Amino acid sequence: MPPATKKKVKKGKKIKFTALDPPPCLQVKALLKAYLAAVQADNLFTSQTIEDDLKQSVEQNKWISKFVLNGHTPNRPISLSHLVMALRAVCYMKIREIYSWRTPVTDSDVVELALLLETPCWKNVSVIELVDAKLSDFALARLSRTLPVGRLKKLVLDYNSIKDEGMANLLVCLSGNTELQHLSLNYCNLSQESGELLAELLTKSAILHLEVTGNSLQCDGAATLVNTLTTQDIALKTLLLADNGIDAHDTGKDRGPYLCAKIIRR
Repeated sequence: MPPATKKKVKKGKKIKFTALDPPPCLQVKALLKAYLAAVQADNLFTSQTIEDDLKQSVEQNKWISKFVLNGHTPNRPISLSHLVMALRAVCYMKIREIYSWRTPVTDSDVVELALLLETPCWKNVSVIELVDAKLSDFALARLSRTLPVGRLKKLVLDYNSIKDEGMANLLVCLSGNTELQHLSLNYCNLSQESGELLAELLTKSAILHLEVTGNSLQCDGAATLVNTLTTQDIALKTLLLADNGIDAHDTGKDRGPYLCAKIIRR
């Protein structure tokens, strides 16, 4: 009787990486090293969230596309510039989303970020959230200038003092933009004048979701916005207007029911 032969088990094909296409863990590890070096050079602190996410991505051999900067305190200052410098140092182009929450973003931080967004190989960044970042007028103006050349889908600037002047800058830079779909300006010190600016923006952009909760548009500013929404063919699907002085205590309180009726008809 012939000896039994062992069946050959087909093994799955191993993925081969070239020098031009290294495995994720190598480039993410290089990014982590560059980030730590940039932070140490200025004797500051890392964002613990970013450091932990990078380490986890190295262990799992996965790309990381979302970066969250938070944890800033007076005794533990952190900077957005260090992340941007690290991204550029290792030419890491898998980034898609940048979040900075309750962390001051300085003028130099915004300049570094703007230069990154204006570079062709980083134009795939689709989400920027700078919440309670204490943006200066210069920072907002510089960031606004990147909007015509980028591919941002979502921009969140909540809890920054944008004011009507900043809104005017956004209008100029977003007019004709067909990429941005979600704009959030909650609690940004916008007055009635911004109602007209926002209304004009809706007619000159492709924004689908607009959030302006917690401002001072009041009935006059809100009426201008709602009239545009109900009388013109625009792309907007969601409008958040809560806490804007549209109530019985506003100077235009008699227009409140009118606004509600217009929105319901829409």
